[in-house]
Amino acid sequence: MFAERSDLVDLALACHRETDKAWRLSKGTADEPQWLPKSMAERGEGLMSEVWTMPRWIARDRGWL
Repeated sequence: MFAERSDLVDLALACHRETDKAWRLSKGTADEPQWLPKSMAERGEGLMSEVWTMPRWIARDRGWL
């Protein structure tokens, strides 16, 4: 999905809600959940299902870095 791996980050985040186009995620219960478009990220599978890979800039923008 993404061309340059160096611009990506893998984050373990809690999913509070999901729509066809986005996930509502947070780092934990004290953080306000933020929307992440599905077009901007990939979700892990199986045991890694709570890990999202996304561009570093969007993780910073959402306050997850």
